[in-house]
Amino acid sequence: MVPNASIQRAGFRINRFYCNGRISNELQGESDITVAQQGSQLLALQFRKAGARGSTLLAVDQQRSILSRVDQYQPQPPLAYTPYGHHSPASGYFGFNGERLDSITLHYLLGNGYRGFNPVLMRFNSPDNMSPFGRGGLNSYAYCQGDPINLQDPSGHFALGKFFSRIFRVLFGKSKAKAAPQGTQMPAVQSNTTELTTGINAAGFDSVSLPASPRGSLSEYDLIGYHGSVQKHAASLEAGVKSQTGGNDIYGSGFYFSQRKSVASGFAEQRSHSNQSPGHVFGVYAKDFNKWVKGVDFDYYADGIALKVNPVAFDKLVIRGRVEGKLVRRQSIVGR
Repeated sequence: MVPNASIQRAGFRINRFYCNGRISNELQGESDITVAQQGSQLLALQFRKAGARGSTLLAVDQQRSILSRVDQYQPQPPLAYTPYGHHSPASGYFGFNGERLDSITLHYLLGNGYRGFNPVLMRFNSPDNMSPFGRGGLNSYAYCQGDPINLQDPSGHFALGKFFSRIFRVLFGKSKAKAAPQGTQMPAVQSNTTELTTGINAAGFDSVSLPASPRGSLSEYDLIGYHGSVQKHAASLEAGVKSQTGGNDIYGSGFYFSQRKSVASGFAEQRSHSNQSPGHVFGVYAKDFNKWVKGVDFDYYADGIALKVNPVAFDKLVIRGRVEGKLVRRQSIVGR
């Protein structure tokens, strides 16, 4: 945890501390605020001012937006938001998507304070240094590419799909595959390959091939799930899951996979369009999966549809471009 943002205002300084990209503490003179959270979910705030202490319990939705608060056992009016995150009266420490709401400007400070987002004007206050030729997109002031319902921008640079929106589209077909232009061919596949049926029906990938892995047998490992990605990421995934290969969704840094092949296939199909590479379903392997500790090694999301392996357990994973063996399921999504 490091002090990533410091603001000077009218004779006093505000120091904000961030942990894993999320604000954890704020110091202002003799006052401080501490954020209690489990994983990525906000739970409560603890305040200290002039020696006096107080707490606020938070009720949030799946996207971390604050829906209600209880201050010193006194419930506050429920909150509702416009699509771009404005609510009236604008008050409180956190708001839309669980982002920090500045008490003076009433703007959201995204990206560890990198840029302020104005929910009334529905745009950023300053241009993005990753625009117009980088991931920020052509419009350097736009928020979430004009789609704040399905996207969010915690970095202040570029939009990310909301986790549950993507899961919903994968399961219930809300996202239609883009048809390839007539005459378009898939990239050529190298020889010495192992065939793998991916099950990506919507995109027309009945089967794809990857070079056979030189990294040995999987006889000591169990198949624990499926990861949807694209063929061009095969080498980095098979080299080992590291922090840079894990995802960074609204539920924090980790490696996401599913024990439903159809879910992984849907993610592979979506990523194939944005990465200009054929989609692929990778096998996720590990030893003694039923001995992994829930809440430490991994966590469940979307009622067990998706699993996130936490960085502490990255070295327990093996990812391969082929899927073989019988899937080993957890005995219970409620237990350890």
